[in-house]
Amino acid sequence: SMLMSIVVGDINNDGILDIAISDFGSGKGNIGVLYGLDNGTFLVSKIYSTGINTDPSSIVICDIDNDGRLDFVVSNSNKNNIGIMLRDKSEPLGKQTTFSTDNGSSPYAVVVSHFNDDDHLDIAVANSKTNNIGIFLGYGDGSFANQEIYSTGTYSSPKFIAVGDLNNDKQMDIVVANSNTGNICIFLG
Repeated sequence: SMLMSIVVGDINNDGILDIAISDFGSGKGNIGVLYGLDNGTFLVSKIYSTGINTDPSSIVICDIDNDGRLDFVVSNSNKNNIGIMLRDKSEPLGKQTTFSTDNGSSPYAVVVSHFNDDDHLDIAVANSKTNNIGIFLGYGDGSFANQEIYSTGTYSSPKFIAVGDLNNDKQMDIVVANSNTGNICIFLG
């Protein structure tokens, strides 16, 4: 196994921070959750599958469906999709719902923010083998429109992605690090 991504948040809504880790290259496609205790220690409590040979390379936790509970967004680089795992009223995550990033895309990193003028969270993903980023506009219920693609340049191989309001226009902008060309791309919102 190879740990690729780690995030911290109150996953089980107990007021104590928890840790989620993506396991890349194990052939199993797992997300491990360590539930925090009030003394600063953690319990290995849950392993969630993203599917055999999915290679989850990036994970984000956020409330993607506006129900007050943190959900998981995962880039499954070996299966050319992103996965959404929603938490329902019980503690466990639901089964993963996937959204295609196109054949051969190998999505590497994923971020969640607002990229249009509604109040729903959207997803941006760095598609490392098709040299683009994909934007999935959210509907607020855990479902998304088909991916909109924006080129990062020939042979660029985007690997990392970040968001912020770079030009102070109250719109989220996207910054992408391209591993093959050694440069960045900026997409203004």
